[in-house]
Amino acid sequence: MTELHNDRSFISNTRVLLSPYKKNLIAVAFCVTVVSVLNIFFPLVNKAIIDKGVIAKDFAVLVFYLSILAILFIATKLFDFIEFAQLTKINKQMETDLTKKSTEHLLKLKLDYFKTHNEAQIMNNIRFDISKLCYLTDRYMLVSIVQIFSIIGGIIGLCVLDAKLLIFVILSIPAKLLIVRHYTAKREATYKKTLSNLNKFGSWFGDTLNSIDIVKLWGLHKQKISDLLSIQNDSVKTSLTLEYTDKYSDTLESLIDFFLNCVLYLVGLTEIISGELTAGGLMAFIAYTAQVISPVSFLTKIKYHFVDVFPSMKRYIEFMQMPEEGCDDPKEKLVRVPDVISFNNVSFSYGGNRVINNISFMIKKRQKIALVGDNGCGKSTLINLLLRFYEPAAGKIQFDGVDIIDYDIDAYREMFAVVRQDAKLFNTTIRDNIDPMGRHTEEGLFDTFNSLALTDVLETHPEGLNTVVGKNGAKLSGGEAQKLSVLRAVLKNAKILILDEATSSFDLESEKVCNAYICEMMKYDYIIVITHREDILKYMDKVIRLDNGEIVN
Repeated sequence: MTELHNDRSFISNTRVLLSPYKKNLIAVAFCVTVVSVLNIFFPLVNKAIIDKGVIAKDFAVLVFYLSILAILFIATKLFDFIEFAQLTKINKQMETDLTKKSTEHLLKLKLDYFKTHNEAQIMNNIRFDISKLCYLTDRYMLVSIVQIFSIIGGIIGLCVLDAKLLIFVILSIPAKLLIVRHYTAKREATYKKTLSNLNKFGSWFGDTLNSIDIVKLWGLHKQKISDLLSIQNDSVKTSLTLEYTDKYSDTLESLIDFFLNCVLYLVGLTEIISGELTAGGLMAFIAYTAQVISPVSFLTKIKYHFVDVFPSMKRYIEFMQMPEEGCDDPKEKLVRVPDVISFNNVSFSYGGNRVINNISFMIKKRQKIALVGDNGCGKSTLINLLLRFYEPAAGKIQFDGVDIIDYDIDAYREMFAVVRQDAKLFNTTIRDNIDPMGRHTEEGLFDTFNSLALTDVLETHPEGLNTVVGKNGAKLSGGEAQKLSVLRAVLKNAKILILDEATSSFDLESEKVCNAYICEMMKYDYIIVITHREDILKYMDKVIRLDNGEIVN
């Protein structure tokens, strides 16, 4: 399937979005066509009811045509329901598919994206844009577009009934076009402001909640509320402008329709008096006029209605085209434990500043190494480069001479177990946090707790492994959260273990047992430790000291 791209037209991208639902759309088109054809006969039957039944006072004829009308009504409602069911299915499935696809892409984006966008802003934009794209499968939208059949049928009916009256109907269309064109331009300009306000709100929301402790410590409540009200006031003004634009457009169009009906009744009456038209014929003509004018009104306003969709489609496509981690066709899909990991003249810059400067060193299999140095010297950056969260600005990191960027990124990261100083936990149970893939039995989990002397975490929580830890471990102490992070790394059974100040929140006894267990008993092929604590260095085979992004002796 052709991919979405902003270089393509809106119609081409719409075709791509709707292509997975071809069969359902064909069913919808069939139902709408049938309903449109059936609707052509309603005014004719109503004409017969009035002229041959009511005015002629013929009860039998009236019952006959009412029976036909009932059959037409039941048939149209049946096909209308089938069409409704198909469109509803398309709309909900499209929402699910786009949400799944965008979330998969989001989880594969490079780390830099998440440093420049807060979570509230990300989810706000994605959900908003998907909701607008799903408007393409909205029942009103699709059915109105397909109702070109109603227009054709209506025009045929109008021509048959009274060609002279048809002229007034045709003359009303250019007036509507002018109104729509004017208000579409206004709506388009206003809608851009709506998107801007949504971005501002998402940014305010995320920044405020992510830094809520700063807000409380500095007493920034009034300032933050003031900022929010400023954004909200702009949003209200923009929203009102959109609503008034819609109202003005609809009111002017309604006036045209009203005056058109007045003209049709006045001219129609003169034709009834002269015998050129019957009362039923006039009613049928009015009905056919509605069949023509209503779809024509919508078709002239397609761009007006799609103004909301244009910018969302553009932003969604830009988001989906953002580069993901790794490469589409990795040269090496099978990752083996290397005999040597080498950093060769590796440099890295962030925000225009050189963080790592031409660093080279080697780690041999079965070695345990420590990275030490002051905060900001580049220790964690080296780890992020090794984990492929960042890519070197220069130089290479290699496994036995193979550049790590040539490996399939998911298979590559399977080799690593990582414990950070800031433990990251999901808002679920202890069991799901330490064994997210569900690979271990309950007995195996308890054995690992005992081996690492970390059973105190379970002892302080009556529900044990079923304890829900809260958002990012909010229901646990810092030490408990970090212990679970260590347990999760150990239970992964990876080949390369990375500890970034992993036991900084441990009590001394737990730290001693944990360090000894990891460094002496566990069979890792590589252990890389970032630490400020000198006592762990005795377990290391090699110590690399960093200062200002460079290795020092």
